[in-house]
Amino acid sequence: MKKLDSLFIFNGKLQSQLGQFAKETIGPLATDPACGLALRAMIIAGAERMETEGCVASRDLAIARSNLRRFINEMKVEAVFLGHPEWLDYDSFHAAERNIEQLQHATLNPLTFWPFWPDESVERVHGPN
Repeated sequence: MKKLDSLFIFNGKLQSQLGQFAKETIGPLATDPACGLALRAMIIAGAERMETEGCVASRDLAIARSNLRRFINEMKVEAVFLGHPEWLDYDSFHAAERNIEQLQHATLNPLTFWPFWPDESVERVHGPN
């Protein structure tokens, strides 16, 4: 297990802001490499989506941070269920991902996890500005 220091060094400003926020939200917990890489990829994709759609205002960043916090907190809950509350692994990442997807389908709200869940329905509703 490792701390996230090296995994959350990004090139872009928005990626760095989201990465730093994720690191703070994870707090003292360790992560396995697969979980860290999956979270890093999710942050990069979300930041790229925000930039592509021109959604980089402070309100947009607040939405992204809120959704990232919700995802990480869901990973923490799943880690407890998986029997290792002191670290996050790819199983906790995957379980959180599955839970968020199920919530989105249950509420029929395609913007529930913007910008981290890019799909066609989100493109149509939130599309490029």
